[in-house]
Amino acid sequence: MQFFCSAVSIALILYFSKSPWVIHLKDIAPWFDAGLLNIRPDINNYQKSRVIMAGVTWTLQYEWFFYFSLPILFVIKKKAFPVAIVCLIVFLYAPVDSKTQYVFSLLSCFACGIICQEMYSRFRVTKKTAEFILLSSVILLVLVQPSIHNGKASLLCGLIVYAIVNGASFFNLLSSRGMVRLGEISYSIYLMQGIVFYTVFKLLDQSGIEINIFSVKYYLYTFVSFLLLIMGSVITFQFIEKPAIKLGHKLTAQMKFFSDKKDSRLL
Repeated sequence: MQFFCSAVSIALILYFSKSPWVIHLKDIAPWFDAGLLNIRPDINNYQKSRVIMAGVTWTLQYEWFFYFSLPILFVIKKKAFPVAIVCLIVFLYAPVDSKTQYVFSLLSCFACGIICQEMYSRFRVTKKTAEFILLSSVILLVLVQPSIHNGKASLLCGLIVYAIVNGASFFNLLSSRGMVRLGEISYSIYLMQGIVFYTVFKLLDQSGIEINIFSVKYYLYTFVSFLLLIMGSVITFQFIEKPAIKLGHKLTAQMKFFSDKKDSRLL
């Protein structure tokens, strides 16, 4: 999906640049790193080319970090709970500069996720209690508005996750068919949001249509862009994500089969 979005972005950049194409492999190749390094050079001298995807691939770096840390997490899984708590305290209160603090605040989300899993396996609450925790946490997020830069928001988000895994659904809103479908296509929505909104408003600007946030047109075109995003995400999920997920399951099953076969021979 990331490769597809990068290819579409590059095609749009070449279209909007309105200049002779001067394409260098060194500029294009980083766009297809699946977010590992998240370097997005300008293409064809189109300034801030990365903006066309709204820069959303920055989160993939942390996703890769999580994948690479799985062997370590496997080793410490029996002591995951105390280790995650210690890591969370360090991430929240370590005396570091603002940039490192921001990175720590993002890493604290992973620690909160591990703590939620460990708490769920040890201490579960009723659905009513989970609904109360979810509602209270959301209200606090809105009222207090804790900064993501210092990790304080991670704690409330962790409570939200804990409530949901215990059955909270915002009084059946999150478990409704429409919300479940939105959840399925959420990755496509996330990756394509910049492409759709950028393209729509860029075309409007090139057409000489003036748009500002105080006009009715702005909200009308925003709504249209949102509908296009949802429809496009349904298509990409069906024809890109879903087949890739099935392929992943197939490859995993084959690896497990050969692993079990090897173990049986050793026995």
